[in-house]
Amino acid sequence: MANLKDYTGQKFGRLECLSVSKQKKSANATYWRCRCNCGKIVDVQITDVVSGHTKSCGCLRREKARAIRNKEDYTGQKFERLECISFTERIKGEAFWKCRCDCGREVNVRIISVVRGDTKSCGCLKREAVSKTRKSQFKDYRGQKFGRLECISLSEPAQVGRVTYWKCKCDCGNLIDANIALVVRGSTRSCGCLRSSFKDYTGERFGRLECISPSEPKRVNGKTYWQCRCDCGNIRDFQIANVVSGSTNSCGCYKRSGDSKS
Repeated sequence: MANLKDYTGQKFGRLECLSVSKQKKSANATYWRCRCNCGKIVDVQITDVVSGHTKSCGCLRREKARAIRNKEDYTGQKFERLECISFTERIKGEAFWKCRCDCGREVNVRIISVVRGDTKSCGCLKREAVSKTRKSQFKDYRGQKFGRLECISLSEPAQVGRVTYWKCKCDCGNLIDANIALVVRGSTRSCGCLRSSFKDYTGERFGRLECISPSEPKRVNGKTYWQCRCDCGNIRDFQIANVVSGSTNSCGCYKRSGDSKS
């Protein structure tokens, strides 16, 4: 029944209520014809007028915008996450300022948008909100272990296309970003060390070295070692990747023999 209240002669902000509007009607809202201080007569929703949401015919907002445009110096002033550094340019009457965001990024923005609060950051505020929303949608695998991989945290970025990645720690100590779907179903069980440690080099020769058996321990700091016999008779542990590539082709005797000949 509040819609039937008589506001005739009452003033809210710059608006004076004249009479119930006959031009503008709505089943869910009551409109009143009001006179603004500037002289303009408008039909406005009475609930917005009484609550203070609508304070004028629109001239108040225009005056505020004009005042913002005409003010010269915003140096050092801060609005939300943006601190004004210096005026940069004026485009079609609109002043643009260089502002530094709390995240450290500098942007060139329309000053009226900053002062009004329409622009609150360089864009990081929106990105953080999106990231937080996305992360809340992801299943939490922290602390769970699959094969040799223990899930630590979502990767950055957490999603590439439709694939979700998690940072995982392997038993060998390596940290990798892995497709979590492959990890959970067992297609990816390690950082790669599990696959490489399966290869059997027993009896194979590389240079002067013959592979005898995997070392004990087999892996040190993520690297695989094999016990090899050199042609000179020495038996030592070597990093198998160096042996296979040819970087290591003897126990060291080949180099020493070359030095003695020289």
